Amino acid sequence: MAPKVDLDNCEDEPIHIPGAIQPHGVLIAVDDDRTVRAASANLPEWFGVDAGAARGRSLAEVVGDGVDAALHEVVASIGTERVGEVRLPEPSADLVATVYRSTGLVVIEIEGDTADAAGQHTVSRTSTMALNRASTTAAVAEAAAVAVRQLTGFDRVMVYRFDAEWNGEVIAEEKREDLNTFLGLHYPSTDIPSQARELYRRNWIRLIADIGYTPAAIVPELVPPGRPLDLSDSTIRSVSPIHIEYLQNMGVTASMSVSIIVDDDLWGLIACHHYSGPHQPPPSARSLAEYLGQLVSVRVRDTTWNEMRQRSLELTSLANNLADAFAARDRRPLTTVLVDAEADVLKLAGATGALVRFGGEAVRLGRVPGDDVIGALLASWPVGEETLLVESIGATPAAVATAGDTGGEVAGALGVAMTPDRRDVALWFRPERIRSVDWAGDPYAKEAAAELPGARLSPRRSFDLWREVVRGRSLPWEPAEVTAAYRFARHLSAALLRRDRDLLSVASDLQKIMLPDELPTVPGWEVDAFYSPDGSGLVGGDWYDVLPVGDRVALVLGDVAGHGLPAASAMAQARNALRAYLADDPTPERALERLDNLVRTTMAGELLSAVVAVLDPASGRVRLALAGHLPPLVLRGAEAAYPEPDVNRLVGVREGSFTGLDVALAAGDLLLLYSDGLVEVRHQPIDHRLDLLGARALELDGESLTGWTSRLADALTPGGHDDDVTMLALRRG
Repeated sequence: MAPKVDLDNCEDEPIHIPGAIQPHGVLIAVDDDRTVRAASANLPEWFGVDAGAARGRSLAEVVGDGVDAALHEVVASIGTERVGEVRLPEPSADLVATVYRSTGLVVIEIEGDTADAAGQHTVSRTSTMALNRASTTAAVAEAAAVAVRQLTGFDRVMVYRFDAEWNGEVIAEEKREDLNTFLGLHYPSTDIPSQARELYRRNWIRLIADIGYTPAAIVPELVPPGRPLDLSDSTIRSVSPIHIEYLQNMGVTASMSVSIIVDDDLWGLIACHHYSGPHQPPPSARSLAEYLGQLVSVRVRDTTWNEMRQRSLELTSLANNLADAFAARDRRPLTTVLVDAEADVLKLAGATGALVRFGGEAVRLGRVPGDDVIGALLASWPVGEETLLVESIGATPAAVATAGDTGGEVAGALGVAMTPDRRDVALWFRPERIRSVDWAGDPYAKEAAAELPGARLSPRRSFDLWREVVRGRSLPWEPAEVTAAYRFARHLSAALLRRDRDLLSVASDLQKIMLPDELPTVPGWEVDAFYSPDGSGLVGGDWYDVLPVGDRVALVLGDVAGHGLPAASAMAQARNALRAYLADDPTPERALERLDNLVRTTMAGELLSAVVAVLDPASGRVRLALAGHLPPLVLRGAEAAYPEPDVNRLVGVREGSFTGLDVALAAGDLLLLYSDGLVEVRHQPIDHRLDLLGARALELDGESLTGWTSRLADALTPGGHDDDVTMLALRRG
């Protein structure tokens, strides 16, 4: 008997233990001795054996010796992963089995498969090429919709993307010509409950071949030691009655969905609907659809990252241009420089107003709220947070004042603190963005029904266009805009420090003291180092270090955000602390965790990146750990690689661990640690610069390591560089 469903509480529905399957397949659960412990009630239709009578019999007695022999090795070796497409032998060659472990048993699911393998291969090949050619997330989604519809034959295929609140939007669609479009429609988060989203994240694909099916119950209902069979990994699991009713309300007769998973999170779905009766793509076609879903996931991750990176580089270039303006101000007050650069200051954060407050001065640019609103924003700023992000200042947008008059509205704010006490701060403002959202039906109908005594909550019955007007909110702040604002604030802080040349001189002296006078000798190894400040002559937070730690050698390269005395001072603290931590315990990830704790507790507001490599000279083994740093370069013969551990986050941002990575260096192999100033160039993608670094390093690899890093710097940045450049090279003799 399947678990009873209460439509009043679909969020808690146990959809992973429905107690039944869809009848287009058959289920048999066996123990490790291949003795049948449970089966679906439709077993007689497939193998002529009653499900109840099958219990306690061997698998061979139920399915025949040929099928049993084909499954023997898989059943004996199955681990925790699902195994797909185990094709069964004659006379069952049109059957495919899927095998997985669950509830202490090995579960075998069998379906028919009469697919056109040649046609599927052609579609798969063409689709793969189209997805690899797609250069934007939108293009990937469009190619995915076309590919899955060609492969599966559904009437409509949509690509559906989740937002931060799990509402969905249809961003691509391929459909029958006579169907109305769903493109651009939004669906509320309540349409897909959290436990369903978790199963979507766990399983790439699921199918309902006929929403009018009669479930085939699992016999017995409970398996040893007395609980329902968990069908979380099932491909033919019976579906929630709530979901069936939902699809019926949409006029859907069959459906399939393929998950899009990015960085282990559910990014979206490829949703397939059929309207003209049952529709059952064969298992082989579904396996190819699953493969396409995995490829789409990779391409979505890559294109999203590339789009974010390109936007970040554009805004970083703008922030650097402002830094150049600060550096070349020719004794003009910084307030004058900011007023003259108003358009660029607003553009780097996509804002219509800005307030920059420093050293008792305040510069207002564009449309800025009144002092009462600004005071409330500063008061609401969470303690310990360096940035402030607000998309809705209040229910009623605040009136703003511009130069000489009032009017307009402000709804969003972005703030960056330039001092821990926020006496110096940069704030950007955005207006209210009145926008309409087209929903497939009223998303609030279920919430309203819940407020009525005795109301029965059920799947939505209306999917007619329902347009909502959203007010009182600004556009969200993009990560690239936040980064650009942060860079601007750091550049401005550096410009403020340049007012006092004596302090800059102190910072310069401190930097020089921190850099090693000479590198230690490591028998059997060559070591070379390079440091050059940026073209403006400002002192940055770069440093490098090479120090013996017992029978090993630690190599460190780090970069503190900002310039001037604060950056140099933070660099000195970080460098000395890291030396002490490595001397105590030469484990790179542990040293970075201790440094992270120090920065967060005693150096609030500071951000730094670092790479730590600990060498065992005798074995050539290097243990690496990174903290918000570009991955090191390893040269092996004619190959250049960039190994990177799983965890690579900045020091000082949040509490958490780091991971390490082992790299073995053979004779002639070279390891290069470098700062971002070596590869970050305006208007050039970072991937291109990393490729160029590998190529130039390989060209110079045969030369003596003495002065090698200096020659590499000249080869990579022949026209100079906009940021500090630091390198540390290690080669085995």
